[in-house]
Amino acid sequence: MFRPAEVVYLTAFSDDEAGHDYNRAYPLNASDYHIGAWYDFWRGRHIHGDSRVIRIGLNRHGRGTNGLFFDSHVAFVPKADLKKPETYDDGDYTGRH
Repeated sequence: MFRPAEVVYLTAFSDDEAGHDYNRAYPLNASDYHIGAWYDFWRGRHIHGDSRVIRIGLNRHGRGTNGLFFDSHVAFVPKADLKKPETYDDGDYTGRH
């Protein structure tokens, strides 16, 4: 892995006041794999979209949210950085996931 102390792996999930995404992510007897897929994103709209598709809690803690980095430390990540795809770029383009 390239730059594990600089690359965000996971953040707080977006606000979901109606519980729509929560109910889809956490159905009865959901596997960890199924739940984990809701914390992942693979399209720009997952970080720039409207409230129906965004997956990152951009304002969870004021002007940003906490991020879990690949080296296992947690730190506050400002909203401006959360919106940059390179914040999550692990440098692995081999297709081995």
